[in-house]
Amino acid sequence: MLDEWFSEAFPELSRARNAEAVFDSWEMPGEDRRAIEIVKQLAEERKDCPGVRAGLWLYAGDWETAHLICQSDESATGSWWHAIIHRFEGDAFNSKYWYRRAVDHPVRDLITFDPRELVEYSQGKNEGRLYLQKEEFLTLLRWCVENRK
Repeated sequence: MLDEWFSEAFPELSRARNAEAVFDSWEMPGEDRRAIEIVKQLAEERKDCPGVRAGLWLYAGDWETAHLICQSDESATGSWWHAIIHRFEGDAFNSKYWYRRAVDHPVRDLITFDPRELVEYSQGKNEGRLYLQKEEFLTLLRWCVENRK
């Protein structure tokens, strides 16, 4: 269902970059030049939505731009994206810190697990839990889109 939502919300981006390229590893996804060009346009259209922009840049593999957006967004949404970025980097300490700052975020009620568990799974390279990071990412992005955050 989330895959379908993403394909409908961002058709050109979903065709340019397969979600499995982003979520098939615990490591930071590499940059995808075509996806970055698409995200430039999408980000321009959503200047007032830092959460959407951070998620799209991260999806395209430009984690540095996503990180800059998160650093200037002190909301729970910015903190959650910040936690995801640090988890992808392998920085468990900072990831847990940012998850604590996002503890009251409404997305917590929309997912079936505690996102802080993903930090532990990523440290142990638990491949059986990779699907959870995709659920987390797409649920947070969808929430950001629907709430213009």
